[in-house]
Amino acid sequence: MEFPEDFKNKQYGKGSLLIANPVLPDPNFSRTVILLCNHNDQGSFGLVINRSTQLKAPDLFS
Repeated sequence: MEFPEDFKNKQYGKGSLLIANPVLPDPNFSRTVILLCNHNDQGSFGLVINRSTQLKAPDLFS
């Protein structure tokens, strides 16, 4: 797959939404939408926002 130059050079950071390719073979990420919370030289952290969970919001921050 070939991407346009402006897409290749885009800097993604906090607040970006990442949308997985529908044919991604990894079931953990297939068809997911991820809110990027942190991205730097140390790594990345994001939240999957289009899947349900049994966790309650207050439990995520305790």
